[in-house]
Amino acid sequence: MNKSTGKTSISVGDYDVLVEYDGHWDNDGIGRYEFWGAICFDKGMDYFVVDDIRPIFTDETKVEIALIKHLIEDKYEEYAEKIAERVEADVQEGPDDNS
Repeated sequence: MNKSTGKTSISVGDYDVLVEYDGHWDNDGIGRYEFWGAICFDKGMDYFVVDDIRPIFTDETKVEIALIKHLIEDKYEEYAEKIAERVEADVQEGPDDNS
């Protein structure tokens, strides 16, 4: 399992919030299997799973901090999916070649 930590910004309610996330790569393949005597292999698909989202606060008020934390907890799966899609897209694009 390949673990990863990164930072990105997400829209949480009316706020654009910088977050740090932890996650790992997973695969849904079943590997080697036999089907009616034929040996087959399902390599599956790799996908990124977000394990934790932590907002990084700079100049928000206590009320805004509480609201943002509540919104992230309330819609955690939605925000985790958005972050995972960004990570997967970044990997597919590959490193920038602007040397």
